[in-house]
Amino acid sequence: DTAGNTAESTYVSFFAPDPHFVDQMAEYNKIYDEKYGEFGAFGGPSALAARIALEAVQRCVQAENLSRGCVRDEIAKTDMKTSILGVPVSFGAGNQLEGGEFFIFQVQEGQFVLVGP
Repeated sequence: DTAGNTAESTYVSFFAPDPHFVDQMAEYNKIYDEKYGEFGAFGGPSALAARIALEAVQRCVQAENLSRGCVRDEIAKTDMKTSILGVPVSFGAGNQLEGGEFFIFQVQEGQFVLVGP
């Protein structure tokens, strides 16, 4: 809105799919919007990061080793074939996300439209 018509046809990249464009997020998006109002593109990735961390904590608690090192190691073992964002999540060397991609949007008629990958 701030850029007005000058943003029309421009491209924007983002590190994760916008949850508004992920089919399996539709029900979650609806419930969240009804309870809290609209959210931006960071909502889905933030929720996924919290889930990964909490599941790692849970595994450490079950192993009776709730330590920072255990949580770090358990996060590194994350290997989701798919996630709430519709993309796989696993970590490689240095706990860097493997197989990451950028999602490309174009402003069309004042709206972000997913055009790639």
